[in-house]
Amino acid sequence: MPSLGDEAVILQAIAEGVARPAAQDYFPSLVYHLARALAVPYAYIAEFAPGNTRARTRAYWAVDRVRENVEFDLAGTPGEAVARGEVSHHPEGVRARFPQDRLMVEAGIEGYLGLPLRAADGSVLGLLAVFDTRPLPAEPHCLAVGRIFADRAAAELERLRLEQQIQYLRDEIKAEHNFEQIVGRSIPLRAVLDKVRLLAGTDSTILICGEPGTGKELIARAVHSLSRRKDRPLIKVNCAALPAGLLEAELFGRGASGGRVGRLELAHGGTLFLDEVGAVPAEIQARLMRLLQEREFEPAGGGPAVKVNVRVIATTNRDLGELAITGRFRKDLYYRLGASPIQLPPLRDRRDDIPLLTQFLVDRFAAQLGKRIEAVGPETMRRLMDYSWPGNIRELQGVLERAVLLSAGPVLEVSSDILAAPAPAAEPTDLATLERDHIRRVLERTRWVIDGPHGAARLLGLHPNTLRSRLKKLGLQRPRQEPPP
Repeated sequence: MPSLGDEAVILQAIAEGVARPAAQDYFPSLVYHLARALAVPYAYIAEFAPGNTRARTRAYWAVDRVRENVEFDLAGTPGEAVARGEVSHHPEGVRARFPQDRLMVEAGIEGYLGLPLRAADGSVLGLLAVFDTRPLPAEPHCLAVGRIFADRAAAELERLRLEQQIQYLRDEIKAEHNFEQIVGRSIPLRAVLDKVRLLAGTDSTILICGEPGTGKELIARAVHSLSRRKDRPLIKVNCAALPAGLLEAELFGRGASGGRVGRLELAHGGTLFLDEVGAVPAEIQARLMRLLQEREFEPAGGGPAVKVNVRVIATTNRDLGELAITGRFRKDLYYRLGASPIQLPPLRDRRDDIPLLTQFLVDRFAAQLGKRIEAVGPETMRRLMDYSWPGNIRELQGVLERAVLLSAGPVLEVSSDILAAPAPAAEPTDLATLERDHIRRVLERTRWVIDGPHGAARLLGLHPNTLRSRLKKLGLQRPRQEPPP
């Protein structure tokens, strides 16, 4: 063991050992520097097989070089206690105490220290071990150093497992559904994907319902990509972003008055995607109803009826049934749109997907921003799992992108104040109030920055000029104390 006089050697070995080299060299580098820090000839990092009865080394340092990896049973070895989550520290007498451990006996091992590699949820992923033909000191010095290396090894193991799970799920979902950007394994999400696969092969009108930020557009595009119309265009119309006159012209064209081709004609043979159909004004609802019944429409401003072959996929974050009851949405249109509904679960109902989504998004943002993020802190992951996510996946994206941008180290942390849930308040029933409150909350999160990759317009899925128009309409103004965007 290095003495206190060797403190500089120990600190240098720790610093070099936990620094991240190329991914394939990480574990070999870790065991080399671990052996150097504790002045022992043997060190390894091993991953447990399911059931924690067998282990396979990820890297094994012996005397002077990294050796080939080995697989072994844990029964009758000092590592058996580690599989139960215990620290296995035997300063001397190891080969006599564990005669079934062939490796220890044949190498003449006297001293052994084994530490569990714990995931963020507390489960044991594997073990880190150092051993020597000489006795190890009984004092806790080696424990402190060993735990530093064990924490880094555990974080890397968990990162690799999550990465493998994400890739497996992406391959599986792509093979079954061709949904390359949908990440998750929860039962609610699987039920949605099964329904998408079932409905995609038909030409029926589909209504996708869900709270803001649940991924309605992604599901709509998945339906189109699996349909017989996949080689034809999917034309999107954001019904909530356009005033009535402009929405009518965008959908139906301008006919004799302007000669402009509308989105419906562009979607001929393909799919018309009506995003937030609940915002469509009453006069246009009637024209949509005729489209669904007759497969034809009259251009805005007059002109002969135009026949089109389109499939309609609509999304909404509003309760169209309630709007129909109160007369704000045509009942016949609601029944026609809602014949084949797909209800997307909010993120709080699919919490099992949060670790996978987090790793997927952190990897993506880190690559985009040129940051090196090796792991998500366990306390941060607990906060992400416990948070209610009123903004769903879109809110998770915004939080993680900001956290990656501000991150100064390899372990991502999200402070508790960012995820502090606001005190519950009486929910307003007026739609304008709901919209105003939602937009204000997003603006406060972005400090009233509208443009740019981290601005409110991007989080809301709106063009910056559209958002500015909404602010004027809703009477929202930046507080004087806020800095200008």
